Amino acid sequence: MEYKLGTIIKGCIVFGVISLIMGLVSRLTMKPFFVEAQAYLQFAQFCFLSAITFLLYKIAYKTQD
Repeated sequence: MEYKLGTIIKGCIVFGVISLIMGLVSRLTMKPFFVEAQAYLQFAQFCFLSAITFLLYKIAYKTQD
């Protein structure tokens, strides 16, 4: 199974934005959604860093989607 890097990058960004929004809402309302707001924000950071890493890999090795 071969995944395209563009799809992985877009998926990481989408999950990161959703997690960031949930973390901000949880932080502003002071009510956690299943887990604390800090967990959502850290997961968003992980998603964005993963997207950056895959993007740099794509640029460095010039892979085509």
